[in-house]
Amino acid sequence: MLLCLSPAAQAQWADVKSLGFGGEPSLAVDGNGKVFLTCHISSRLFVSPDWGATFAEKQAFMDACCDVAVAARPNGDLAVSYMSSALDGIKVWSSTDGGTSMVRGNALSGPLDREWIAYDRLDGAVHMVYSNGYIGGPLSQGVYHAKSVDNGLNYVQTGRIDLSVAPDRAVDPHVAIGDTGRVYALWGVTSDTDTIDRIDFAYSDDGGLSFTGHKTLGAIQKSLGDSQERWMYTCLVSVGKDTVYAFFHNYSEVTVAGSTYRPLLLKYCKSTDGGVTFGPAVNVLSDLELTAAITSYESKKLGTSNHAMYIQTLGWACADPFGRVHVVWQDDRAGQGLFQGQALNYWHVRHSVTASDTFLPSDRVSKNVLMMRPPLDFISMAADKRHVYVSWVESPNDTLEWVFNGGLFIGKAKNDALSWTLGQRA
Repeated sequence: MLLCLSPAAQAQWADVKSLGFGGEPSLAVDGNGKVFLTCHISSRLFVSPDWGATFAEKQAFMDACCDVAVAARPNGDLAVSYMSSALDGIKVWSSTDGGTSMVRGNALSGPLDREWIAYDRLDGAVHMVYSNGYIGGPLSQGVYHAKSVDNGLNYVQTGRIDLSVAPDRAVDPHVAIGDTGRVYALWGVTSDTDTIDRIDFAYSDDGGLSFTGHKTLGAIQKSLGDSQERWMYTCLVSVGKDTVYAFFHNYSEVTVAGSTYRPLLLKYCKSTDGGVTFGPAVNVLSDLELTAAITSYESKKLGTSNHAMYIQTLGWACADPFGRVHVVWQDDRAGQGLFQGQALNYWHVRHSVTASDTFLPSDRVSKNVLMMRPPLDFISMAADKRHVYVSWVESPNDTLEWVFNGGLFIGKAKNDALSWTLGQRA
């Protein structure tokens, strides 16, 4: 069934559409005009055949709980994975015709969590990372890698990725594959099974059989703010042969007009040697824009509760065919508003893109939405030669701390290097 897509409000990317109700979007593109989007509650696969102009629901996943992930190749191969509704493993589906027909594969069993999948561009293998155990459930026994050589129908666990020893426990991994086939993994480490202590990284040159190059990319400044895992998700992007970006959130002390603030900021580390070494963690946004954003938030703050601080959260990133890296996040620089006497933050999605070795000033993707915090656990993005696509979830006037779905939106903007550079999407 073809969905009726309604345009959203002004002051955002020009092409924003509603896909109804859902949560935790995941996006992929085939580079030939097809755009794929998955979500949960309820768990579905949407496919656009026309560069994001229209979408149709192609598959419902009735046995899914959450963490629905999608990956695609230009030849029509498609892979989908998700956590079982019984929390007893990871379920998988596969397609060779761009989602027109889907075939159920064989699941991995166990209390598995936070699975992500990525295609190897060299041989078409699908690589998956996940944790065995999770925050809020069975204690994690580590993060693991599995591999499929039949387009995501069957996965074989190859081994453990992390080197953590209790009480440290690895959770929430992400994966990217380099042009040489090197497998990159990034994850969080918790010692109290609730908050994140640090962000770790490793890579594999044997298809995930073993991982090496283990290192910590960021120690979370837990004394500066709430470091519960859902503020702290990570994301990896591989560009070309040897360039890797690792994104994560951390707190920083920032002085503006003589006052010190402790915002939660989106940061990244960059490697140009295939993850062997990384530069230091730096902010995505410039000091100039951060100062303006903090000043904007503070000037419109109405109270001191309900996360009354400048926050960048739910960051996600991707590379486009031209080698640029795009990143999005939920941002509250618009300040606060009142709902039923409570001061809540106004949240909206923002986007930035690399120009040379830095990220450009960010541009607004979505309208302001008043809510306690954006629906969890993640938003998503993808890019092809024509457009950059972003999907997110809104839950207006929601006063709950933990919200996992709401209005599901997708926006796209022309992927034109000149217009990004000239800042025409402010």
